Amino acid sequence: GYVSKPNNPSFHVGNPNLAGNTSGNVWRCHANAIYSNVGSHYNNSNGRFTAPVDGQYFFFHWGMSNSSGQTNDNYSRLNGSRDQIGTSFNHASGAQHNQFGCSYVRTLSAGDYVDVYTSSGNVYNNSDGRHGGWGGWLIG
Repeated sequence: GYVSKPNNPSFHVGNPNLAGNTSGNVWRCHANAIYSNVGSHYNNSNGRFTAPVDGQYFFFHWGMSNSSGQTNDNYSRLNGSRDQIGTSFNHASGAQHNQFGCSYVRTLSAGDYVDVYTSSGNVYNNSDGRHGGWGGWLIG
């Protein structure tokens, strides 16, 4: 069926560059930082992964603050709404860029979408995508 290789929906993209690096934005990435997009269910124009089938999906996101001493609040949204699944937060400390990261499982129905949103702070970004990112795949 659909879940078997090579059709297992999955994606991995680099840190936000087009939008999402500042508060109030959904993460989207520079075109050269889309590392994989099996099944083309990730849409970089809106930063969404849309579930092609019902199931359990594993997601992750990670990154670092844009400057030292800065707090970031980033979270996963389901169909544009925040819940408590997939929240990452870092508290400003010292003179370094502060790291954040999160992994989580979501139960999705076909057509549900997930994105990552920055509600406060600025996420470090550049065009090569190596300072953060997000992704996910169907696990069952």
